[in-house]
Amino acid sequence: MSQGFIVAAIRYSRGYIQEIEKLVEELLNAVLFLKKKFDNLHKDQFALMGLSTGGHLALLTGLRYTNLVDKIIAYYTPCDLMDIWKSESIFARFSAMATIKIAK
Repeated sequence: MSQGFIVAAIRYSRGYIQEIEKLVEELLNAVLFLKKKFDNLHKDQFALMGLSTGGHLALLTGLRYTNLVDKIIAYYTPCDLMDIWKSESIFARFSAMATIKIAK
């Protein structure tokens, strides 16, 4: 702990392997673990931060569980995966399809 901050990097499954609900569940479990582990420190100052997919998951989790997350920082975050689905990039379309399971 330095400068009053505790930082944890949360690892999660890849979207092309797991459905998005599973990814949110993994992040929620990590949040609950960290809150329990550090329950005596700064109870009202819990933030999620992520880049790209991590930012998307931080937004989803933080907005679903507002009682657990006080702040959300999201960089380069896709907020509407259907916009990615409409992209000309084959990789982007594959990633969106696999994450939100557009086609099986």
